[in-house]
Amino acid sequence: MRTDTILFRAKRFAALTALASLAVIPVASPASSKPAHNQRQAKPTQKTTDTTTSAASPEAAQEAATVAAAAPASPAPVAPPLVSNGAPIAFSVPPANEFQIQVPDNPERLTLKFQVAGAGSLDAYLSFGVLPAKAGSNRAEYSYHAVTGSTSVDFPAPSSPPLRAGTYYLRLESGAPAGGYFVATAVPAVVQRQEKQSQLPSFFSQLLAPQRRAAVLWVAAFSCLGLVFLHGIGSARSHAKDIRAALDSLGVVADSLRDLKKSIADLPEALADYLRSKEAPAAASQEEAPAHSFVARLQQLLATEPTLVTARLVRDVARRAGGAIETEFGRNFGGYLAALDRAERMLTETARGSAGLDEEWAALNRAIGALQARHNPVFFLDVIDEAGRLGMPQKGQLLAALGIEEITPSTGLEILDLTSYQIERTTGMGKRSILDKVLSSGYRSRETGEVYRKPAIAVRLESGSTAEV
Repeated sequence: MRTDTILFRAKRFAALTALASLAVIPVASPASSKPAHNQRQAKPTQKTTDTTTSAASPEAAQEAATVAAAAPASPAPVAPPLVSNGAPIAFSVPPANEFQIQVPDNPERLTLKFQVAGAGSLDAYLSFGVLPAKAGSNRAEYSYHAVTGSTSVDFPAPSSPPLRAGTYYLRLESGAPAGGYFVATAVPAVVQRQEKQSQLPSFFSQLLAPQRRAAVLWVAAFSCLGLVFLHGIGSARSHAKDIRAALDSLGVVADSLRDLKKSIADLPEALADYLRSKEAPAAASQEEAPAHSFVARLQQLLATEPTLVTARLVRDVARRAGGAIETEFGRNFGGYLAALDRAERMLTETARGSAGLDEEWAALNRAIGALQARHNPVFFLDVIDEAGRLGMPQKGQLLAALGIEEITPSTGLEILDLTSYQIERTTGMGKRSILDKVLSSGYRSRETGEVYRKPAIAVRLESGSTAEV
């Protein structure tokens, strides 16, 4: 036999041995020692003949591909189902049941309530981040055995190990058939106001301790004396103010008499000035023709400019309301009213042919631009309410000028979302909410739909199957 033929068959045998050991050893029994021996013998042969075999023997490569395709594929792991917070989940063991439980941030406690049917019992294992191992292993962070009937298990935050936010895995096992359901409830910690209030009794108990009692009594006594002294000083100041007010009133009366006498003396001159101011203006010359164009522009501006239109409506409502409301509106909308006064004064002065129209026009445009930059329809809700209370048509005009829609829900409707309303009064009992009465209307933007003010309503609660609102 030729030497090259013997060498070729030896290389082919070594390659087949290496591929067979790689394909067969993973599925062999762990108790068998012969595949392990073949694997140790095949490793050095594979390193020396891998390149030569792939280049010299196509039959060996085809046989290796056939062996690799015949090897079984390992199934992909399936994640346990996620348990909804507070929802009952049924179980049946054996085989073992595995679940995921999501614990929120800043947890206060995790409660597992089991309801095992009949006389069955089960073992529960709970671990953070990984599935608990089978029964008899110490990998589970929490374990409860022989759970029967109705059993509730709490895992508070300061437990050992501490309760953490994240995913916990629950494994239920039993040697005998057992079934039922369980409810997992994860509650986040809530800062209670009573924690601060509970500090007050401890503060007073420390303050009234025997070693501090004498000092506290002395401080209280001097505090009472100080209050009496301050009260006396306040009373003396009050009487002094009354005396000073009485003296000042006498001086006011005297000053009023002097002013009255002076007014009577100046009456003829003031009357003459008034009559001169009422004289008819001279006829406009041809040189004053540009003033007429300014008059037309000002009239159009007063009739169409939203800022000036809104200012005129606010002034009408304020004058109609009068008293403190007129003062309040004049203070809150001083910029709008000042721009309106400037425009009306320019209209009067332009009709008389005054000079400097360009400067006045530029100043008016700057004032309107500054108001538009910080304009907000929310500022005018009180004016709209006051116009509605007085029954003025300016309410509808303000709503149109500001682009605001009035919200007035109908009575007798069932409401599921009470967050869109301001609850003024609630009557009755139950879970079903019926709109009883609309106490005041609300407002929202026509363009964006943003609610500026919620309507105030009275709600009647009736028994029913509607979900809680």
